[in-house]
Amino acid sequence: MIAYLKDEDGAGVVEEHLAGDEGPCVAHAVNLCEVYYDYLRNEGEEAAKDAVETLKNDGLEVRTDMDEPFWKT
Repeated sequence: MIAYLKDEDGAGVVEEHLAGDEGPCVAHAVNLCEVYYDYLRNEGEEAAKDAVETLKNDGLEVRTDMDEPFWKT
């Protein structure tokens, strides 16, 4: 997701999933935490908030569940 936001190598893969018609593009909140922390550390709080919001606006669905069946899949 960071590669997508920064238009680095691999950005196209994320873009394909966001734009694809195979179903929703889903990421867990833990993964968004990584994105948020990277931007917070390197660019500040507003950039971190904007990065997460951009992903959501571009079609990313966020999962927050963390029950055992979920994390074992």
